[in-house]
Parts: sequence; structure tokens; C-alpha cells
Amino acid sequence: MNILAIIPARGGSKGIPNKNIKLISGNPLISYSIKAAFKSRFINKIVVSTDDFRIARVSKDYNAEVIIRPKEFAGDISPIIDAVIHVLNCLEAKGYFADLVVLLQPTSPLRNQEDIDKSIELFIKNKETHDSLVSICEYEHSPYWGLKIEDGYLKPQFGADYFKIRRQDLSKLYMPNGSIFIIPKEGLLNFKSFYGKKILPFIMARERSIDIDTIIDFKLAELLINELNDDINTEIGLRRGNSSFIIAEVGVNHNGSLTVAKRLINEAKKAGADAVKFQTFKTESIVTKSAPKAPYQAKFTTEPSQYEMIRKLELSEGEFKEISDYAQKKNIIFLSSPFDFESVDLLNKIGVVAFKLGSGEITNLPLIEYVAAKGKPIILSTGMASISEIDEAVRLIRSKCVDLILMYCVTGYPAKIEDVDLNVIKTLKSTFNLPVGFSDHTPGIEMAISAVTLGASVIEKHFTLDRDMDGPDHKASIEPHEFRSMVRSIRNVENALGDGVKRITDEEKQIRDVVRKSIISKNDIAKGSIVLKDDLCIKRPGTGISPKFMDSIVGKVAKNHIKRDEVLTWDKIE
Repeated sequence: MNILAIIPARGGSKGIPNKNIKLISGNPLISYSIKAAFKSRFINKIVVSTDDFRIARVSKDYNAEVIIRPKEFAGDISPIIDAVIHVLNCLEAKGYFADLVVLLQPTSPLRNQEDIDKSIELFIKNKETHDSLVSICEYEHSPYWGLKIEDGYLKPQFGADYFKIRRQDLSKLYMPNGSIFIIPKEGLLNFKSFYGKKILPFIMARERSIDIDTIIDFKLAELLINELNDDINTEIGLRRGNSSFIIAEVGVNHNGSLTVAKRLINEAKKAGADAVKFQTFKTESIVTKSAPKAPYQAKFTTEPSQYEMIRKLELSEGEFKEISDYAQKKNIIFLSSPFDFESVDLLNKIGVVAFKLGSGEITNLPLIEYVAAKGKPIILSTGMASISEIDEAVRLIRSKCVDLILMYCVTGYPAKIEDVDLNVIKTLKSTFNLPVGFSDHTPGIEMAISAVTLGASVIEKHFTLDRDMDGPDHKASIEPHEFRSMVRSIRNVENALGDGVKRITDEEKQIRDVVRKSIISKNDIAKGSIVLKDDLCIKRPGTGISPKFMDSIVGKVAKNHIKRDEVLTWDKIE
């Protein structure tokens, strides 16, 4: 069955200008509907119908197909059905024939994929007995208690008897929430409406039923989205605002020891990390027995081959489950990078909230696709990769409609300072329109701190108990006391970044009158005398008339006697 989602988005909006692309919690309003539609298990084509090139551009950025509607279908009083039929005609000309049409209003940002899929599933089950489906929500206040003004008096709309009925005894009443409309294509063409004769109701929660029409709706929706995102972003490793998410990259610095792994979790938590990340792999699945070691591995390990080195660092499924449970107990997020299909399944079974893919996997498209199919957010490192290779991986992940964070990374253990171009963070953000973090392999903590000032939303740093321990990555890691300093510095920088609005602080206000200057009388000035320039000078404090008004003061008359070295105020002259 071909199930088509149409998102109608006119450019004109009298209530809120440019409403459909106005940012709400950092994302264009229309993007919430596009993302929800892409995540649907049933929808196989998504089209935005618009008359506005800006909406078209934003919609394409989120991979939606765009059909430009004629101006006659884009006016304030133009029936939405005309624009919908126009989309159907355009698609049929290209060989796509919809069986079921789902209308998703872009003004419902809190409607999610689950709402969409449940409504489609409900209609398909009942399509023999119902013509269409409309999403509804319960009235917050019963209309039975509605009042009207008649002849200057307040009167009940439905009769005074209703006011005698307790709220809980009134019948539940519902209203369309303007979010989801479903109808077969033939029914749409027959009724010329999404309302058939036998309408199937789909009840949505009130908190997801906000239909943005006014700025108040907009603000309320933003508050709810922010609250929701606080939960979601905590799980996937992002915070709102200027607060970056900090990952302690244990990797294989546990040296194959469960005890060391738990100690690292303890220290990461104490240091202020938001998450601790490991590496999950089956040695037999990721490296041949003859594979050579990288130069840095050869320098810091004694095993004859990469295979032998890695095999010593492999942890079992049971050990990873214990590590994950221990991290949860310590209230720190557990993450891990899988290197093979079996490890992906293991981590998914454990219940990781997101997958981290290392730089070495960015061209491993089969693995990326397998991870994306799990439906969880992906954090993707981009070391050693060209823009075109990153683009290929990003397109694949986006096609699976999972959340994605890119990590700028220079692969080296340690990476040379002169090789780190932190401005690439801005390049990746602008190129891919995605959150970008920084996976820092440089010595010290300066680069990680600096990355935050350039907008890095995630910071990942290799973490060890002791750099002198045996193992491939310890030398390129920082110790607990250094990690604490890094976290503290990052948080200080975040507090200093603010929102870019030039304000006068409370402390500045206290200092301002002390260090600024005023116009001061250089001589005694008699009452009724004309104030001359030679009678004036400029000195601290700044509690009187500002020096910028010097020319305006000259020629005025003294209302009263003004003593020498007196601060001039406007009430002393006329």
C-alpha cells in the first residue's frame, strides 16, 4: 500500500510571520513534522506542498520532497483540498499513485511518530467501516460551562442546569486538534475533504495536541519541547543551551580488567563526565591474525600482532552487562563503540541509549546501516575522512531517520596541535546542518575547551587512571585530575559564553557611577548667573550630568548658588 504524507505549508502567516520556518527550540517548526513522518513505519513518501521558496529550501534540507503549489492554491481563503489534489496530480504524472493520504499539519510540533503510526494502523483496521480518520483531543474545559453575553448580562450558553453538574459527571467532549487527517485517495476525491461521512476518531494527549496559531501557542509548545528534549537529550548525550555533553572515553584503557573498568567509571563520575564510553568488539570479527599494528600501537605495546593486542582487551557479554549496570548505579551514562555486527546486537540488547561509531567505521557502510536500523541516535566520528566520505555516511544515516551527531576528530595518538583546525567544527555544522562535537586526541585539555567556544555540543576525551599503564591508548589519554580541570574549565567557558546580548551587569551598575565622570563646577556660581564654560570641568563621580551634555549646560542659568567642586544635576540649572 502506498501511503503518502502531505505537509501543507503556506508562506503567508498573519499571526506569526514565517511561522512554518520559525525556529522553535533551535529547529524550524516544519522540521518536527518532517522528522516524525520519516520515522513512520507506514509512510513511504513525504511531500511538502508550499508556495514559499524559503519553506521549500528548509524542507529539502530535511530530505522532504517539495512540490510548489500554484498561487491560486496559496491564498488565505484557498481550500487546503485544492493543494492536496494538486500534489496527487503531480505525483501521478511521475508514476506514483497513493492509496492512502495522510495530512500532517506543520503547526503540530509535538505530534510524534507513535501518534502517526497508531492512527494509520487504527484506520487500516477499520477502513471497511469508516471513511476517514481525524485526530482529536479532550476539551480542557467542558463547553457545557460556556457563557455568553446577552443584553449586557452573563448567561450560560447551554442552560443554567449544566452549572449544577460536577465536572467529573459531565460527558467527555472532544475537538479536532488539527494534527492528523487520514483518508483513502478515492474518498478524498469523492468527498473533496478529509472529513468523510463516517469519521474514525484518534484521541491524542492534550500535551501533544498544541496547534500553533498564536505567539502564545508558540511559546507554550517551545516550553513543552524543551522539557521533552531535556529527557531525550540527556539520554542521547546532548543538553540544551550552551551546556556541552562530556564523554570520558575509556575505550580499552581498562586493559581487559573488570575491576579497572569500574574504577574508571568511578573516577569519570567524580571528574564530572556525563558519560563513560567503552569499545565493544569480537577480535575474530574485526582483525586478521596477520594485521600489523599502527605505529603508535607498536610503540606502546609488546604483543607481536594487532590481533594478539586486541584479543587481550576483549570483554565478554556478561562483563559489558555488569559494566553497564554499574554505570547506571553510579548515575553516569554508559556508551560503547561497536566494531562488528555481533557487538551491535550485544549493545542493543544491553540497552544503550545511543551508538558511537569510531572514525575507522565511517566507510563501513554495511555496519553503519546495521546500526541505523536499530533506530537509536548515532554519534559518528569523522577522523581520516573527506567531506565526500562524511556526506556518504550522513546520507545513509539520514535515510534511516535516526538522530545523528557528528564528531570532528583528528586521528593521531596523540594528535599534533598543528594538525588541529578547530574551525572545521563550524564547517561541519554549516555543511551538514547537524550538531557537531569534538573528539579530542591532542595532549592536554586546551583544544577541548577551545572547541566549546566554536559550538561543539559534545566533547570526548580519552581517559585513563595512569598514563604509565601498559596499553595502546594510555599515552594519549588524560588522568582523573586533568579531566576534572577540563570539565571545570568547560563549564566556566559555557557560563561566560552567554547568549550574545550586550547587557549591563549588576556589578557594572555599582561601579559605573564611581568610575564615570560628571560635569563639575570649577568655580562658585552665584544664583541667577549664566553658566560659562570656564566655570565647568569634568571629574568623577558619574552621579551628575554626563559630560556629553557640556555644550547644553553652557549658557544656562543657575537656579541656586552652586559651590565650587559641586556635581551638577539638572535641577540646579534652568
